[in-house]
Amino acid sequence: MSSVVQRVGIAAWTIIGCVLVAMIAVSALAAVSELVLPLIFAVLVGAAIYPLARRLQRWMHPAAAAATVVLGSLASIGLVAVMVVRNIVQETGSLARQIDLALSELGGTTDSVGLDTETLERIRAALRDAAALIGRGIASLLVGGIGAVVGFVAGIVLAVLIGYYVLKDGPIIKAWIVKQFPPTAQPEVRDFLS
Repeated sequence: MSSVVQRVGIAAWTIIGCVLVAMIAVSALAAVSELVLPLIFAVLVGAAIYPLARRLQRWMHPAAAAATVVLGSLASIGLVAVMVVRNIVQETGSLARQIDLALSELGGTTDSVGLDTETLERIRAALRDAAALIGRGIASLLVGGIGAVVGFVAGIVLAVLIGYYVLKDGPIIKAWIVKQFPPTAQPEVRDFLS
């Protein structure tokens, strides 16, 4: 019986230990997420657009080619962001007009539904109150989102800097990573990174 209890105790403490290690690992990643996420993003995007940078390096210095690709990517992202924001702002006015039109149409059909003018006015007042509440919620969301925007901008700046060096020094970084492995595994690692 004592060996069964001992095995159950060892298994229980092993599970507790694994859970604690997982919690520590997740907490550590959350603490450095403002660094890790831009790093991962920059490496993935850099790997995707590396062939373009490599092609440009035939005509330009590697630093200039990397800068051209990074700035071109930033310009593309900026253009998409401007288009999205512009369309959202344009739709805001359209949504308000549609709500006003729906309320006017509702006012014209109150007789067939059996709503009197007083009930319709209460509905309008409730909708105005809801709109004001939504407006306050959006305002507090915007104010609360300033920290997120600052973190996002800092992450973008970090990703741009890392991406620049990934594009500029890609072969040097690849060679360094390959050298970290035993000589027998280096060909496999080199093929994997290619």
